[in-house]
Amino acid sequence: MGTDDMPGWDATFPDDGLFGWGSSPALSGAPLSARGRAAPAAPALVLPPPYTDLGPLGQGGMGEVRAVWDGRFGRRLALKLMRPALAGSRAARQRFLREGTMTAGLAHPGIVAVHDRGELDDGRLWFTMKEVRGQTLDPRGGLPRRRWVELLLRVCEAVAYAHQQGIVHRDLKPGNVMVGEFGEVMVMDWGLARRLDDGPAAQAAVDETLAATLRAPGPDGAAPLGGLTGAGAVLGTPGWMAPEQAAGALVGPPADVWALGRMLALAAPAGADDALDEIVDAATAPEAAARPADAGQLAARLQAWLDGSLRRERAQRVLDSARAALPQIHRLRSRADQADQAAAALLRRVGPRAPVAERASAWRDQETAAQLRREAEVAEVAFVHQVRSALQVDPDLGAAHDLLAAHHRAQLVQAEAQGDDRAAARHAASLRAHDRLGQHQTFLRGDGTVSLATAPLPGATVHAHRMVTEARRLRPSPVRRLGPTPLDRVALPRGSWLLTVTPPGGGAPVPVPVLLPRLGHWDAGTVPLHRGPPGACLVAGGPFQAGGDPEAGDALPATTVVLPAFWIETFPVTVARYAAWLDWLWAEAGPAAAAAMAPRAPDGSPAGLAPGPDGARCIADPTGRPWAPDEPVTLVRWDQARAFARWQAAQTGWPWRLPRELEWEKAARGVDGRCWPWGDHIDPAWAHYADSLGTGDTRAPVTAWPEDRSVYGVRGLAGGVRDLCADPWREGGWIDEDGAMMSIPDETGAPLRMVRGGNALSAAPLTRAACRFVVAEDQPLTGVGFRLVCDDVAGGPVPVSSPRER
Repeated sequence: MGTDDMPGWDATFPDDGLFGWGSSPALSGAPLSARGRAAPAAPALVLPPPYTDLGPLGQGGMGEVRAVWDGRFGRRLALKLMRPALAGSRAARQRFLREGTMTAGLAHPGIVAVHDRGELDDGRLWFTMKEVRGQTLDPRGGLPRRRWVELLLRVCEAVAYAHQQGIVHRDLKPGNVMVGEFGEVMVMDWGLARRLDDGPAAQAAVDETLAATLRAPGPDGAAPLGGLTGAGAVLGTPGWMAPEQAAGALVGPPADVWALGRMLALAAPAGADDALDEIVDAATAPEAAARPADAGQLAARLQAWLDGSLRRERAQRVLDSARAALPQIHRLRSRADQADQAAAALLRRVGPRAPVAERASAWRDQETAAQLRREAEVAEVAFVHQVRSALQVDPDLGAAHDLLAAHHRAQLVQAEAQGDDRAAARHAASLRAHDRLGQHQTFLRGDGTVSLATAPLPGATVHAHRMVTEARRLRPSPVRRLGPTPLDRVALPRGSWLLTVTPPGGGAPVPVPVLLPRLGHWDAGTVPLHRGPPGACLVAGGPFQAGGDPEAGDALPATTVVLPAFWIETFPVTVARYAAWLDWLWAEAGPAAAAAMAPRAPDGSPAGLAPGPDGARCIADPTGRPWAPDEPVTLVRWDQARAFARWQAAQTGWPWRLPRELEWEKAARGVDGRCWPWGDHIDPAWAHYADSLGTGDTRAPVTAWPEDRSVYGVRGLAGGVRDLCADPWREGGWIDEDGAMMSIPDETGAPLRMVRGGNALSAAPLTRAACRFVVAEDQPLTGVGFRLVCDDVAGGPVPVSSPRER
């Protein structure tokens, strides 16, 4: 039955823009009310003392509600009065008396108090009660969820009291709940209530009496109250009756719980709040036994949710404060990047030998960048602390967990890019801890894919070896066969791998290192399987991790660089090979040409290798020790090394040249950004550097240190002698914004040339493969030699057109 049709006094009526009992017209000439308003001088209805009629408030199917003045206590009350046409109905009188008596017995702040009752001269029954000024609950009112739940908690508390008194309301709905103008919440219209101590027969008789009253025709011949659910004694409002109530069963407190759950659902659309959804589901369970036993149990659950909601709101305020710091952190980092970029651009422009005054501005920019990054780090520590503080208030605050998960995910990516395994493990553990819904599980598992082709023929067999640290060196793990080429997005776990590609007809496997990022794809490109130049190692094309080693002097910024395949000599050029060139020059161009290319000490004195009529011979170097044929040649200028490369190209048909520094770095480090050719640790037993011998002997054959080997098989990159490179010195290297190697001027005359690698005089930190060094183009050095590279030529060597270098 609908609210407006109920014979109860709680129906809502519009009056002066309010709903509910409304306000009365201005009064005059009558006793002052508690609000200081006068009662009307001419009442419309004669009531027994001490009551004075103040006019109607509203009416329903069986009666009306009027405002009255209680002269005894000087207060306004509401009087509920039967319709005249029902005064002679025994069933209607019984129903009216039952409602007043039952309501009067419920002394609770959430239930309207009944003060008095009586009968008019015309036989109409009446009773008086507190006047409630306010409005009924409006499910369309757009109240915040927590406010709606707070109101329903008050309703539950009132209904719980009734349940304790053995009374079930049976018609709970938003229209039967009023919120007073001072925030009081009242449960109205107990006209369909039943007493639990009434047996089935007695209750059936009462219900049949109520149903008969509701079906009785009114003065106009129409039923005074519509909305019945059907024939018989099924009483309630459609849509708000529990299933057992709609079926006509004798109901208890769980039926009221069901109606309260339906009202609660208006505040909790499915999925809005998991905890509130669970309360709604429990309260509206189809079986009465599955619901909370009474409104008191439901009230306890709502109070617990509200306590959590208040904690959640406090935590959310802390979280909002933390989140507000993120833009400033991003701005600080952006400004730091801009300052670094400005410094790098200036240093590239002026060069390392520019006057201090010209470089001072760049240094100030770098200092500014460092300070901004410190500020960003401090702000980020405060941000994380605040988010964790929010979780201390509410450990289940999903937004805080999500924010920390995003933070640790970003930090994990950064740690892995920097090769910081300890930090990566720490952030991965934190990410797992805050990944409450498992949305980062795929990222944490981190599987990637790899593609690879071969030329000139497909069908090469590919095996995958995971690179693992054993005895402080990176070594390939046991074999895993991936199948024949081409490989198209074959899945592999994230990490550093070595693929070995065996040609279809057999032969030496070609190493192809691969670094699979989390959820990433690595395209190894096309691996050439044709014959390469003798004494050289193939460095497969594709990306690699350049720079990014904070402990390496002048290291490039961390950058992914893509290079084509190339060949690099296994060893640096030896004394014997260089002497052969001098002999050729003596024979072809004369003694002066040979002498011009002979090594010399920085002071111009002979450096141990000089041409002669019987061929180049090894004599004592400036220290008095003879050079051996299998030692690396040193004390050569950059232009001499480049001339040797051109001679070698003319002799062999392969396009030999000096390496670019990025080519050298990839040949030394592979693709995973390791610190040394063999991994991330150094030991005197593995390379020829200052700590290796302890005798001060800086000379050794190029084959003397077999552990100084890169993943491609290149030897002597961490010790022995450093290698001259083709590049002029440039701050930040020759890398464009797309990660490609920039072309360099081919002519000589650059003041400084790049040098890479460690040598026998280097301390351990200066042997790191990312270290960059410079040498004057016209300056020979004892610890600097060179090796050659050539581009991959699919058709093999180019025929030699002339034996003479031009």
